[in-house]
Amino acid sequence: MQVRIDNLPVYYEEYGSGDLFVFVLHGWGCEATTYRSIGEALQTRYHVIIPDLPGFGQTPEPPVGWNNEDYAQFVIHFVQSFPCKACDFIGHSFGTRLLIRIATNPDIPFTIGKMVFIDGAGILSSDIHKYMSEYAVFKQKKQHYLKKHMNQELEELRKSAEGDYAYLSEVMCHCYEQTVNDDLTSFLPKITVPTLLIWGEQDKETPPSDGRKMESLIPDSGLVLFPSAGHYSFLDQPYQFQLVLKSFFNLL
Repeated sequence: MQVRIDNLPVYYEEYGSGDLFVFVLHGWGCEATTYRSIGEALQTRYHVIIPDLPGFGQTPEPPVGWNNEDYAQFVIHFVQSFPCKACDFIGHSFGTRLLIRIATNPDIPFTIGKMVFIDGAGILSSDIHKYMSEYAVFKQKKQHYLKKHMNQELEELRKSAEGDYAYLSEVMCHCYEQTVNDDLTSFLPKITVPTLLIWGEQDKETPPSDGRKMESLIPDSGLVLFPSAGHYSFLDQPYQFQLVLKSFFNLL
């Protein structure tokens, strides 16, 4: 399915039907198809919409480098393209950053019933300066090699570069810089929506300590930890994940 939002053709996947809407926001580097199991798990009662956010999957990049607020505003406009005055949200990793922004925006034109954060991002990592330093070095070396037209060496450099930015376009590099370096901790106590936090105990990208901190700061929240799961807990422990998810959405 496709809809045009802010002059961008936005691809999305759709599961179920009816008046109860759930929007799923994917993680960085992912796309709608990654979350089909979530759509299928909820489709018996809910109308589940999973978009490819701008710059991911089949949706084109934004015109300039966006920050978390830009992406959040885009999601608000996307939700408005559907006939719903109230909805629920599920966000994974990067998608959680957008939900924090949306849920604390007093001017959103719809009501949020409940939210689920899966291995959520939003708390500034202690490793962020290491990542951004590596990124700065990568950009300097990239410019050096480009000037010398040494494409083979540049490709080797790209393969060895660490972090999500290794294969990004210039626009998406700017998006990455602005989103990953945004500490949203101060927003968490302002969230009034019931929020389920699901985490993999082996998550290295957003460690369980982030989930515990979110639980302590979001007033109406609860944390569920899966011992044998990592950053993609919904894929690592699909059976347990779906049981918890269905219970939260009153499907059991």
